[in-house]
Amino acid sequence: NLYIKYRMKNNFFYLDNIDADLVEFDFCIIGSGPAAMSLTSKFLDTDISICILESGNKKLTSSHLRLNEALSVGEREVDALNSRPRQYGGSSQVWAGTSAPFSIHEFENRPELGVEGWPISWYEIIDYYQEACNLTGVEWKDFNKPLSELDTQLANVFEEIPGSNLRSNNYFAAKHKDLTKLLKKKIENSSNIKIFLNATVSKISSDGGIVKNVNARSIDGKKIKINAKFFVICAGTLETTKILLNSDIFSGGSNCLGKNFMTHPAFTDLGIIKLNKKTKNWIKKSSLKKKIDFELNFDQQKKLKILRHNITMVPNYEKIKIKIKNLVQLKFVTNLIFFSLDLFFRFFGKRMWTDEWSVCVGIEQEPISKRRLTLSKEIDAFGSHKLIIDAGKLSELEEKTILCALDVLKKDLIEKGVGELILSENFLSKDYLKNQDPINHHIGTVKMGLDSKNAVVDENLKVFEHKNLFISSSAVFPTSSNANPTLTIIALSLRLADHLKNIFEK
Repeated sequence: NLYIKYRMKNNFFYLDNIDADLVEFDFCIIGSGPAAMSLTSKFLDTDISICILESGNKKLTSSHLRLNEALSVGEREVDALNSRPRQYGGSSQVWAGTSAPFSIHEFENRPELGVEGWPISWYEIIDYYQEACNLTGVEWKDFNKPLSELDTQLANVFEEIPGSNLRSNNYFAAKHKDLTKLLKKKIENSSNIKIFLNATVSKISSDGGIVKNVNARSIDGKKIKINAKFFVICAGTLETTKILLNSDIFSGGSNCLGKNFMTHPAFTDLGIIKLNKKTKNWIKKSSLKKKIDFELNFDQQKKLKILRHNITMVPNYEKIKIKIKNLVQLKFVTNLIFFSLDLFFRFFGKRMWTDEWSVCVGIEQEPISKRRLTLSKEIDAFGSHKLIIDAGKLSELEEKTILCALDVLKKDLIEKGVGELILSENFLSKDYLKNQDPINHHIGTVKMGLDSKNAVVDENLKVFEHKNLFISSSAVFPTSSNANPTLTIIALSLRLADHLKNIFEK
């Protein structure tokens, strides 16, 4: 008996304009990012009624953004305020589209590192990876292409590197990185989907292991209760954990909730590669559509007992600028000449040649319980406790991973006759450890596993202590890998959709 006083067109509603205190659906999905949209894509125009609760509006507002506030403690700072857009579409609004699947090794135990694998196998998710590629417009087969077939900046310049010790990682940009745009017409024309904007979930209520309803509230104070048969939290790691911790729905508490917070730390200015010889007058301009980086092959990783990582080389044009400056002696003229030349080459899809390249390394993080999310005493505008984020510091294993990656790279450059790696003072002095994360991937804290003693959700993403509560987010990842998490989030959401369909049909 839902009565909409002021209805927006096409199945969208502002919570403030709903003249009802209680609404009922079959499914209630919390969040509207890639997880929610990919999940919803499998239920369009079915007999299953679905509501999607989005905390923000269609456009980002400062009042909604303030709900992201959290206290970051520990040596590694996390920008909780600006790292996630609280608006319709969620993280898809800031995702560059960079896509890659996790490797088969992520889903297996790595006893040499003391890292537990996933409760599902690679073969249980591979079909959903391919389905995720079809949805986002990525060619699945391209992930397995050899370096020689990829016309990219690093492949052209460092084509001799891959060998016995190093392998290349392939990344491709999604054509449909914003699924709200891809599914726009289907959602607008669907008879079973309702999207509530400005509807922040502040509490989940359960009884006897069954979630009965969730409370949602608008910025202006309008409250509504949503009843549903199934609830799926598709918010990001920080928001998902905040909702669960504030709801206090675990009868005896959860041993794992909030623990093992991970990101993708990346470190620049670790060294300079000086190439042995000038082989080209120009190089192909780097592109977000396809790119590669390098890492030690899996045999080497196992032998050295290190985590996954990304070794990236970036053109260093400071040497060219210095040469120009020596000629003209004026900084303004130097910059004008350099950028004019660079713009000229870029117009033709090229970049100027340089024989010096800066080295960057990004790493997978190991799951550590002390890196965690907890609640502070401070209350937000909705009466919920704000988060405390303890991202800790780099572990010995993570530091070792960076060191081994540079060491093997250095040896391979010499053995392949490519050039020489000169480590920077930034690396040698360990000043690089003071850098903060430039990548806003929040992972873990609602771990997927085989039992409630060691995890929060099971292999089907169901919260152990509740029959009808599911989580689909990077929050459930047991390990963080070195790949962008979005393609895996979408794959897990598509897998969950099939699982929910089977339950509902029974």
